[in-house]
Amino acid sequence: MRTLLLRSILFALPMVVRRAAKKHKTVRDKLQSGHCVVQLRMRDRSLCRHYVFKNGTVTGVPGAHSPAGRGNGVRERGDRARHGQSQSGLTPSSSMR
Repeated sequence: MRTLLLRSILFALPMVVRRAAKKHKTVRDKLQSGHCVVQLRMRDRSLCRHYVFKNGTVTGVPGAHSPAGRGNGVRERGDRARHGQSQSGLTPSSSMR
């Protein structure tokens, strides 16, 4: 039941943003100010959706966003240890000194 509710909210999010842009000039101006992609994903990766903000429009797309020729670039909690840093932000060699 919770998954269905969450899916419904994520599906309706672009419609809510579009309606807010129609009503409020500040939202409309902010949407037109740049391009970006926002990706929301559950920790267990059971649900993923990304939103594309481009030229004053917003589009919701199911699944992960992966630009051509690049990885997704999203770092998760705990990725620092896999990329040569400990959780404290120190590299393994500097923490051993």
